[in-house]
Amino acid sequence: MQSDTSHAPQGTVAEAKVSAPFTEQGAEHRTAGALRMEPHEREEQILQVASEHFARKGVLGASMSAIARDAGITRALLYHYFPGKDSLAAAVTRREAKAVLEALGEHHENPEEALRNALRTYFLVVAGVPTPGGEDFPNNPTDYLEWMLKRTGMPINDRTRVILGGWLQLVDYFALHVVQLNPRDQRTVRTRGLGLEEAIDLCLGAVDTLTGGY
Repeated sequence: MQSDTSHAPQGTVAEAKVSAPFTEQGAEHRTAGALRMEPHEREEQILQVASEHFARKGVLGASMSAIARDAGITRALLYHYFPGKDSLAAAVTRREAKAVLEALGEHHENPEEALRNALRTYFLVVAGVPTPGGEDFPNNPTDYLEWMLKRTGMPINDRTRVILGGWLQLVDYFALHVVQLNPRDQRTVRTRGLGLEEAIDLCLGAVDTLTGGY
């Protein structure tokens, strides 16, 4: 069974150009029983369906045709919102990553401040500094990722997991080199090119890129 390519078929693109402006009403006229939605509602519906497909089959194994079918729309309308699987996967990752990070501060009024506090706790735990709430806090990126995903309680696709894992490697690298004592080998770090808050700012900047604006 052949998988979809990352871009819309040439015929679909040509049809879209001829029928400009492309409207959801016109596209759904060709889909029996399709429910008309506002653009933001349709986009959210597509992302929800796509996230389920990506979580079950992985990004590479998922089919754009199957996603369109389960969303109750035509492939043309799917490609109108997302021109290819890459752009759809990127949007799903931003959505999932944001949900994972917001779960760290589910009872906090300011999600960014909650994430900053969580990163600060991780830095101090890695340093071996006694920290309130740090007794059961993970002290390595692998365990930290699993801890974050467990708190979210939602399926995450392979692409999102890799990207979040990569970001946590960055966090861990800063933690190991900013703290004064590395408990993993009890070696004092003599030269610190960054302060704690500056390192956290850099980690938050990376999150902004990851989520499209956290």
